[in-house]
Amino acid sequence: MIKTGDRTIDWTSFKSCSDKKDVVLIEDGEIKVLGSTIEEVFVDKENDVLHRVQRLLFNDPEKGTRTVNLHIKASTFEPLSCTDTGNENVSVHYGVNGIEVSSDEEGGEIQRTYEREEGIFDLFSVELLLRLLPLETGYTCKLIAFSLMAKERITVEIEVVGLESISDGIKEIAAWQVNVHFGEMLQKYWIGKETKELLKQSIQLDDKVFFDFVR
Repeated sequence: MIKTGDRTIDWTSFKSCSDKKDVVLIEDGEIKVLGSTIEEVFVDKENDVLHRVQRLLFNDPEKGTRTVNLHIKASTFEPLSCTDTGNENVSVHYGVNGIEVSSDEEGGEIQRTYEREEGIFDLFSVELLLRLLPLETGYTCKLIAFSLMAKERITVEIEVVGLESISDGIKEIAAWQVNVHFGEMLQKYWIGKETKELLKQSIQLDDKVFFDFVR
């Protein structure tokens, strides 16, 4: 079980970076571009803070824009705060006395406090963690993360399937295919073997229906 601050992981090796991917729906082999996602990661070493901003921009203006702002300690990945402007505005603060969640629900703003266990991650930091793990075929690990969307702790299981050739947006490179179970939900990721970049993400919605993030 991996916990924040695990001494076998070089947390401070994560560097500031940015990325843009197309958001595509694949149904019976037909591809439809729904929009794009932009990730920006800023590492403030002086204040020991890593700030990740992820924006989901849909081509359909009626779907709006979703933005997730995550702050964690750069040296341990210990969560500090996170906000999500999805279907409902939700924010979480990781305090000494617990995990404090505030959300806009019918009837107004609702505030709840959940128990905070030692070593817990924020769910939105898992995609950052994948780029730091010692990936190799057969590698597995588990961790506990708090989901802002589900408002509960979730067991995350990570397994490396093997190496594949995948586009980095310019050329084909070797990448690790990593299966990640967020509770019962499976998402697949491809992490560059040498670059450690997150190159692709895939979620299977139904038989022959996939929701992918690709360069």
